[in-house]
Amino acid sequence: MPTINGKACVANSVPVDKVFSNGKQVYDRNLLPVTNQGLTNWTFGSGSGGQFVRYDFDVPNGQGITVITTIAYTNYFWIGYKLNYEVLKKNTDYVLSFWAKSTDIDRDLNVHFSSGDASKSSANFGTVILKAGVATKVVLKATTNDVEFSGQYLYLNQFNMLGGIDIWDLKLVEGTNTLDEWTPAPEDVM
Repeated sequence: MPTINGKACVANSVPVDKVFSNGKQVYDRNLLPVTNQGLTNWTFGSGSGGQFVRYDFDVPNGQGITVITTIAYTNYFWIGYKLNYEVLKKNTDYVLSFWAKSTDIDRDLNVHFSSGDASKSSANFGTVILKAGVATKVVLKATTNDVEFSGQYLYLNQFNMLGGIDIWDLKLVEGTNTLDEWTPAPEDVM
């Protein structure tokens, strides 16, 4: 019987071996719970001197987020998503995917798992270049190291830039296969 966090998958008191979302079978387990639920599970951090606003917007599968930096920070600004530490493994391959659009300027996003103070990083997915006004499907691969996941977030760093970024359909799966489409975490639909 399949399990989620060590517990049997059960729906209406019956064990299940398949999970469906909007009539489609969920094939890859999304390891990030409560994605596409607006600002839920997102966190934001910054250096000094800047300002930002954030809000959610509707997408076909729920709500994405928009973050707009209105006054540039002198050193950094990041968007973070809380990881589910119970399901992540050390020295393991992962594929991360999401849609993103820079609303006004070309921008680079550095994507990694890191602690709140950025002193410990368990995986670096690399840098993504987003063109202004172009919705881009981002698919990145990384292998975790031996750093503990406790206290770590998925970080999207966008240093010293004014303007906005939209993010939606965030998904993380174990393995190396490229992802087809967004699905919720099984915990979200059980």
